[in-house]
Amino acid sequence: MKDKDKTKKQLINELEEMRQKVTELKAIETEHEFAEKELRQTKEYLDNIIESSLDSIVVTDSKGYIARVNRFFLKLTGNREDEVIGKHIAAFSPPKEGIYKTTTGELVQINQEFFNAIAIRSSSLIENGKIPLWETYLIRKDKKLVPVEENIVYLFDSEHNIIGAVGSIRDITKRKKVEKEFIKVRDSLKNKVIEMSIINDISEVLLSTRKLNEILHMILIGATSYHGLGFNRAFLFLINKEKHILEGKIATGSLSAEEAYKIWSQLKPASHTLKEILKSRHGELSKEDAPINELVKQMQIPLKGTETVFTHAVFKQKSYNIINGKHNRFVDNAFLRILGTDSFALVPLVARGKTLGVLLADNFVNRKAISDEDVKRLRAFANHASLAIENSHLYKSVEEKVEELSSAYNELKKNRDKLLRYERLSAVGEMAAKVAHDIRNPLTAVGGFARRILKTDQGRALNKKYMKIIVKEIDRLEKILGDLLCFTAPAVPDFNTADLNSIIKSTFEILDLEIEQNNIILKEQLDPHLPQLLIDENQIRRVLNNIIKNAIEAMPEGGTITVSTAVEGQLVKTEVHDTGVGISDNDIGKLFDPFFTSKSTGSGLGLTLSAQIIRNHGGTIEVRKAEHKGTIFTLKLPVKTLPG
Repeated sequence: MKDKDKTKKQLINELEEMRQKVTELKAIETEHEFAEKELRQTKEYLDNIIESSLDSIVVTDSKGYIARVNRFFLKLTGNREDEVIGKHIAAFSPPKEGIYKTTTGELVQINQEFFNAIAIRSSSLIENGKIPLWETYLIRKDKKLVPVEENIVYLFDSEHNIIGAVGSIRDITKRKKVEKEFIKVRDSLKNKVIEMSIINDISEVLLSTRKLNEILHMILIGATSYHGLGFNRAFLFLINKEKHILEGKIATGSLSAEEAYKIWSQLKPASHTLKEILKSRHGELSKEDAPINELVKQMQIPLKGTETVFTHAVFKQKSYNIINGKHNRFVDNAFLRILGTDSFALVPLVARGKTLGVLLADNFVNRKAISDEDVKRLRAFANHASLAIENSHLYKSVEEKVEELSSAYNELKKNRDKLLRYERLSAVGEMAAKVAHDIRNPLTAVGGFARRILKTDQGRALNKKYMKIIVKEIDRLEKILGDLLCFTAPAVPDFNTADLNSIIKSTFEILDLEIEQNNIILKEQLDPHLPQLLIDENQIRRVLNNIIKNAIEAMPEGGTITVSTAVEGQLVKTEVHDTGVGISDNDIGKLFDPFFTSKSTGSGLGLTLSAQIIRNHGGTIEVRKAEHKGTIFTLKLPVKTLPG
């Protein structure tokens, strides 16, 4: 009985244990079902995230093989799903070094550094189970590289072992294009700032001078300076309107690389600003520029009868970046041989719509290629330089106009003074002529009677002495009256052909006694081949008589009178040179003025009448101080003949 009870009790216990196990199994089953449901929901959630993400999503296993991608990744790489699943993620990186084209239109070089960066990021840059955001490239099916931004998150199991990874990849092509444009604009603005700074410095210094040579020098320094536009050489040509050519005016630079490097090695470009260089040079080129300046002066480019880049630059006001000029039909090969290079920049110098010339710049020494941007800067610089040149021309023109006006004013003032003087002289002359006419007849009578008494009087010697004085003074008065009457009513020349040399000799014969008494040596240097002149013989003899008498009076202690004649083109020149006391600087400009005399006796009309006679003959009379001693009178008479 006891055994049966024991067995029953055991069965009840076992049954209870089985009931508990069933309950536990049901609990486990319920928990499993919940886990499966949760896993399913999580998977659906992740699928929704992957598919709805605007970025490309890639899921790999622990070894990097792709298990899952979304449609954006397929669109990004240009592949189908079956071409992606199961492949290693590295297959979508550039496979080897080389130059690849990107979706931004650029060419990039993939090198070992790129692959090293990938290796580093996949190992040492893992932080808290992920690789921070970084930029790289994916290669598309068409072999183009897509710039992307990646963010990788690693998946771990309960023991912290990597079981996979999820990568979020964003196409940044548009951003890169914007960045590229931004960099382009930034660099352009930077260049503009540099350009404006250069031009501002040069313009400021250019405005400080009005001298054309200084301006031209500064232009070349600005074009070639290290702190300026930086060309190796620069040549400036200006238009010669009369010859219809471009004339090489000035240049700076070297004719050989050796010479250039020698000069450059002596310079310290960082020690001064461009403005300081321009001011320190005072608009002057260095002595090393002498050879190239000799070269540029040989350059004369015709502007008519030919079509070249120079005529285009002048007449069309266009700029040129000439590369391989020997193959350009608008570039003269002979010019290139003189220049020494077939690549150069050419810009017109234009001010207020008018072309003044051209500016040529090259990189003859370092052979650096000239970019279109370089030409644009040179053109902008040339525009400011042109205004400085034009301002210099205008300033010079204004100076010339002011000088002309000043000269005209002085001449007007001088003529006004002359007119007033002539008016006074005219009044004096009219009065003098009336007086001369009134006293001439009585004076002639007195002189005649005095001469008769002198001839017939046998009285005392004292009376004879007084009579000689009276006759001499009457002769002098008659001469003064004669000069005065000739001045107020000059005689019209009676032109006839005559031999000037004969007139000179006869004049000396008349004055022979006076010359001998004053110990004068006479030298004649007369051209025997003088043509016959159409002159009034008596009037010309009177001029020579006045000049020679003045010369005799200027040599009270004796001296030499040299008379010479010669033919000068259509003129016959006569010079009378004495070795007398000379004429002061104050008096030499007044010698031909009426009534001017430096002697105690005389009317002061002799030389005035002489000048009047020579002018009536169509000639000129001049006086100057001799180089060593004395005075030189120069007469020039035209060679004329009597009409047919």
